[in-house]
Amino acid sequence: MAKIERELLPRCGGRLTPEEATEGMNAAIQNAKRLIDDAEILLGNQRYATAMTLSILAIEEAGKISILRGLLAAPDDKISSYWRDYRSHKAKNTAWILPELVRRGARTLLGLREAANPDGDHTAILDILKQIGYYTDFVGNRHWSKPEEVVDRHLAEAIFEIAKILAKDRKISVEENHLWIKHVGLTSENGMSPDGLLGFFSEAEEAGLIDTDLETITRFIFGGIAVEE
Repeated sequence: MAKIERELLPRCGGRLTPEEATEGMNAAIQNAKRLIDDAEILLGNQRYATAMTLSILAIEEAGKISILRGLLAAPDDKISSYWRDYRSHKAKNTAWILPELVRRGARTLLGLREAANPDGDHTAILDILKQIGYYTDFVGNRHWSKPEEVVDRHLAEAIFEIAKILAKDRKISVEENHLWIKHVGLTSENGMSPDGLLGFFSEAEEAGLIDTDLETITRFIFGGIAVEE
């Protein structure tokens, strides 16, 4: 136990190399996939509360990828705040509202901006759902909540389907992250802007590093219908 504490408990920080960020992103993808697989087993055995909570953990794990990308392009004075987000549950579960925003009609990067807001109500809601899926509590009109009574099949399946969308199984390459720094990093011409994002997607697609439709990406960034129902 003493050895585990010495090796694993101290947390690192600072700027990451593209290689370190790539390893972290792929580790998050693999772990999110594991959590989803476990959640699916629990759903099949009608263990809805725990299945929902594991699905939420998968969403949070997948949320680390965008934070690590942001860290690669962040100025020195923002590095520590990205690490705080990396270890914050609410900062990692921002994107879970994406399917609902699409259902309401959002089709562009601007229309989906609420999904990137760590202070939005939707992040608190998902964190509360995670808590009630695991723990008992004294709530509402002075009564005790029990996970198996609060979380039903429909809620568990809904969160599970969102997790599957957000935690897509893929392999991220070091070359992809080098291109990210090139187009939106500190020394890039455009930075974290629509033009910078388009430059990244264009060159990454041309190099065969990502599987996407550039025309769709362009309309998504600059306006127009780009997200499928």
